[in-house]
Amino acid sequence: MQDHFQTLTPDACWLAGLLWADGHVTAAGWVMLNLTDEDLLAQAATLVGRPYGTTVPPDRADRYNRKPLHRLCFKDAGGRLQQLGLGPKLSRTWLVVPHQGSYLRGLFDGDGSVLWRTHHGSGRARLQSALCSPVALLEGAQEFLSHFGIAPKKIGAKAN
Repeated sequence: MQDHFQTLTPDACWLAGLLWADGHVTAAGWVMLNLTDEDLLAQAATLVGRPYGTTVPPDRADRYNRKPLHRLCFKDAGGRLQQLGLGPKLSRTWLVVPHQGSYLRGLFDGDGSVLWRTHHGSGRARLQSALCSPVALLEGAQEFLSHFGIAPKKIGAKAN
């Protein structure tokens, strides 16, 4: 079985970011990635050389406007992703890899957003980005971005 993460290429680092955002490892050592964005999942599937499947929600779910779910499953050869730190989502930290920009892009592709926000009163629009991840992972992202002159921002926590 091929280990897709033995050599951490830019593509492998991007995929690691996507998996840190939206993936998980099963008890049997399989890596699972479930996304509603088929193009994104198809790109991941191409990188690992595996087909993916699609689940269409039942008709009764249409009232919730649910999209089809696309699933990719592949074996984590040698547990490399777990060795790198892919564990339970809340315990994930910033992954130090050779291509950190590619890794950050994968995180944003999975759990990030960029949108225009209008400032109340002035009507001026500003571009704003957000990334939803565990605090330790966000702190690592801020440290990486600080090398490019991007000042740290307050990390907000959503109450459960």
